[in-house]
Amino acid sequence: TASPQKLGLVAPVWIPDNGVSMCMSCERTFTTILRRHHCRACGKVFCSMCSSNKQWLAFDNKTGRVCDSCNNILSARDGLDEKSRKTRGLTNSNFFHGTEETSEDIPDSTLTKGTIQSGSIFGYVLVKISDKDYQKFWCVVRGVILYLYAGTYDKKAKKEMPLLGWKIAEPQESDKVHDPNLTLKVGHQGLDPMFLKFQSESEKEKWYEALEKATFVD
Repeated sequence: TASPQKLGLVAPVWIPDNGVSMCMSCERTFTTILRRHHCRACGKVFCSMCSSNKQWLAFDNKTGRVCDSCNNILSARDGLDEKSRKTRGLTNSNFFHGTEETSEDIPDSTLTKGTIQSGSIFGYVLVKISDKDYQKFWCVVRGVILYLYAGTYDKKAKKEMPLLGWKIAEPQESDKVHDPNLTLKVGHQGLDPMFLKFQSESEKEKWYEALEKATFVD
């Protein structure tokens, strides 16, 4: 997201709707009634209650919906209300005193699928728990915990699964899973297993390595 100094002066990176399943402020789950709204200042996605403010946005040369956080930052930074800022005509040039800003703002949570960094791996995975159908989750292994998120940019995981003591293995014929060559079985004695299905065998190998490391402490 844009820094406080550039907020409202440069167009934000737009977070896609399908990357968020809950408000990025109050964390209420979006439904057909509770709709998604983009903050025009930071590009994040919020419910209507957390983005009911209007602020003048210099990069767009008009007022736009902004979230509570951006509203507070813009009001405190500029020390002017929406009408005064529009009248004064705050723009990139007069705010930065002629200094050109060329760097792009990339959201902190923008991750590369299937990439291992600092002992973690993350990416979209099809997950089957108990007798339920496969569901697509944004999965993250951090430390010894497997986090299942409904959306890439969600702050709250749908499920947190400690992996210590669990066994990572190939599915057996008795498991009756489709595409066993692309599937891993995560099991623990006395508990229903979980199956993770990947897009390729190379992706499966990366996840096996990361999951195996998370099942024990050195």
